[in-house]
Amino acid sequence: MELIFGGLEMRALKEFHGVSLYALMFEPRKQSVGRLVMEEFDECSHPEPTTRLNETQAQVLMDTLWDCGVRPTEGSGSAGALSAVQKHLGDMRVIAGKKLGVDL
Repeated sequence: MELIFGGLEMRALKEFHGVSLYALMFEPRKQSVGRLVMEEFDECSHPEPTTRLNETQAQVLMDTLWDCGVRPTEGSGSAGALSAVQKHLGDMRVIAGKKLGVDL
């Protein structure tokens, strides 16, 4: 398996039927698209990954998935943390309002 880091870009594109993923390679005067080929492997072996991405490439993929409307299931990350903080502040507002005898 050839490990490619240089000009590899993993991108997601929102389409009518869902989200399409693209593995694109950009080299001087040449652009390529990768295809996923399924191969059998022994269940006792440790298969090689389909591809490896550096952190920047993984971030581009994550950003394009986000642009397609894909969100983490558990609501974790900054969006989930912000939601938790907003809920906590709302609870504190209710408590403060009751202590002060006012509606906040």
